[in-house]
Amino acid sequence: MGSFKRQPIELVNDLMPTFINWDGYMKKFSIQILIEQRCAELGYGASDFIFRTRPPTYDFTRRELDKLYAGEVNGGLNIIKKIHTALDLPKEVVDAALTATILEKDKTYKPNAYVLTANNGRPRQITIAGLCGAVRYKIIPIPDSIEPDQYVEYSFQQMEINKSDISKFFDEIVGVRINFSSRKSVAYDLDKKITGKSDHSVAPGISYATIR
Repeated sequence: MGSFKRQPIELVNDLMPTFINWDGYMKKFSIQILIEQRCAELGYGASDFIFRTRPPTYDFTRRELDKLYAGEVNGGLNIIKKIHTALDLPKEVVDAALTATILEKDKTYKPNAYVLTANNGRPRQITIAGLCGAVRYKIIPIPDSIEPDQYVEYSFQQMEINKSDISKFFDEIVGVRINFSSRKSVAYDLDKKITGKSDHSVAPGISYATIR
């Protein structure tokens, strides 16, 4: 469980209409809507918000924010405990948005997988990988037509298809992680043996390049 207090659904329903206007945000989770709308009220850009959380590094917190916006709120992200102070919001409001995000993700979650590479998945050249959006080669969407007992075989087949593109940016391939649901993620080595499990989905890291 992430570092927040899960709120009763009644409180979520009471607080969210007060702090969030969903118009135009139908494809975003509640926590992203809350952050973006509060930043707009305070005149903050995305970078302003990140720096107000006092990040260990900008890129580290930028990656955490992307995971948060993807609905990954159960993984104990460091940024979660800093949102209310960075945006001057009651903590229970942030907790309610996080709780709502869990419920939303459970309803809308699409199984997916991504290729695992050596060196903790870091690209060999971070700037080039960021400019090229290289992480897309590692991500494997799983179609609705694929049954859960076929996820492993399908993911490894797609890994083989993307292998040459992945090798242009990343170190050797070491396996695949499959997010079966928002509450189940399993990592496999190249022999398709389980090497790790999680009770929440796990998003791949994303590399950014900033041009000044």
